[in-house]
Amino acid sequence: MKKLIMIALAVSQVFISYSRVADPEKGNGPQDTLRVYYLNEVVVTSSVKETNELKNMPTAVSVISPKQLKDTQIESLPGLSSIIPNFFIPSYGSKVSTPIYIRGIGARLGAQTVSLYVDNVPSFNPSAFDFEFQDIQRIEVLRGAQGTLYGRNAIGGIVNLYTLSPLTFQGTNLSVSGGNYGQFSAKASSYIKLSDRFGISGGGYYKRDDGYFMNSHAGRKVDASENAGGKVKMEWEITPTFKALLFGNYDYLSGGAFPYMHIDSTASSFNEPSSYGRHLFTNGLSLDYAGNGFSIHSTTGFQYLKDDMKMDQDYTSKSVFSIRQQQKQHSLSQEITVKSGTQRNYRWVVGAFGFIDNREINTPVA
Repeated sequence: MKKLIMIALAVSQVFISYSRVADPEKGNGPQDTLRVYYLNEVVVTSSVKETNELKNMPTAVSVISPKQLKDTQIESLPGLSSIIPNFFIPSYGSKVSTPIYIRGIGARLGAQTVSLYVDNVPSFNPSAFDFEFQDIQRIEVLRGAQGTLYGRNAIGGIVNLYTLSPLTFQGTNLSVSGGNYGQFSAKASSYIKLSDRFGISGGGYYKRDDGYFMNSHAGRKVDASENAGGKVKMEWEITPTFKALLFGNYDYLSGGAFPYMHIDSTASSFNEPSSYGRHLFTNGLSLDYAGNGFSIHSTTGFQYLKDDMKMDQDYTSKSVFSIRQQQKQHSLSQEITVKSGTQRNYRWVVGAFGFIDNREINTPVA
């Protein structure tokens, strides 16, 4: 049994930026912190760390809108490889490993070089990176080193995912789809504004398929899968200057994995079980306060991951080498950011970030 405990507290970061602010009276541009325009839609974005407008940021940034995700039928993070420059997520036959490579920089094992944030809550394990998208408001991919503002695991870049807010979006979304190889998918979500200042949303999804690759030894498909999950999000504008957001996401995955075969073979052929199952729960609490000339943002995140991977590592019908890896992880993070709220040439941001990551891995080899 391998137990990894990492504690990092009171790690502060300070960043000062210079930019020339557009004059709204001259019609040179908007005053939002970050704003992006598309031909058929407008996406207004904001960041708790960045102080510059997106077009003035000294880095390469790609922002993906809900319309782009729908048009390209991208339903999870690996699909972004097809539309984002210098961004690649390889497929190893299972969601147990989903490393992100930006400009060729990445790591399959160990500490990551690209970090993932969902509604400002970080994920510490690439086994939690590949999950089903639902009601994404936008995706930001920052390419290049981002350690000044994001700290550890950001030498390659940052991926930020933001979901819809029940205060700005109301209604019900429902979708059902199907296809060959037993593919079936159903998603439903509802956004309700209980008052002018309080909104709540909830949703769920179910997805399955019969797999594609055949195990000739067992006479059945290798990579059949079943995926289900749900979410809830509450947002409360307590005062015009103070806002709170609480969300929870759960994802369940079960299915076959690793349809590996010899290059001269037409089908996999192994006798030991090859599968992957995962329980993933992510919870976050965000507090925002807008003062006179400054703003304070606090994010508390908790993530629980429990998975079970089985692999026939000789990939033959003989009992030579097999492995079973069981993993359990509890991650708690806290971040506080204070930044200038005035549109001046000089703007500043200072913050502190701490986390506790407890991971237990049991990997017996037979």
